[in-house]
Amino acid sequence: MTSFRTDHTTTTPPNSAARTELEAGLASPQGGLIRAAGLVRLHALAANIDTQLNIGANRSDYEIGRALARAVTAASEILERHPAAGDTPGSLPTPAGPHPSGSSFTAKR
Repeated sequence: MTSFRTDHTTTTPPNSAARTELEAGLASPQGGLIRAAGLVRLHALAANIDTQLNIGANRSDYEIGRALARAVTAASEILERHPAAGDTPGSLPTPAGPHPSGSSFTAKR
């Protein structure tokens, strides 16, 4: 099983007023397509995490994997609700594939 990496760096402060590249993309005329592509990537990532955890993980990797799965679910939910250019009132995107939440797997002991 591939170990989950948890090291990362952040270049933008969490409460920065600067517009992120994603926010700018969502506000562009292609905003709906950008959101749909992001959701596809997040759902693929969730499926990969599910697969890795279903194969079997030691306790430490399992806990890291579950934390990653929760983060992917949160990111998907935020992106699904974020307005994109071309949205009409009441229109929400329909993500392709299963939602990343609700997975079931067990850790190796």
